[in-house]
Amino acid sequence: MVGTDLIGARGATAADQRKIDRTVVGICAAAVWSKAECSSHGEGRGHGEGRGHGEGRE
Repeated sequence: MVGTDLIGARGATAADQRKIDRTVVGICAAAVWSKAECSSHGEGRGHGEGRGHGEGRE
């Protein structure tokens, strides 16, 4: 199980986005997604490449 941060998160608020980010960081840390997939999370949101968080799979 990845966690429960996503329960109720819709991405509509900064708090929702932080919940999504925490979940993505955990998935990337567990190497569930490839390095390239993790690098793409957050592109275009000012987080930079390779930091492992963002909007999720595209």
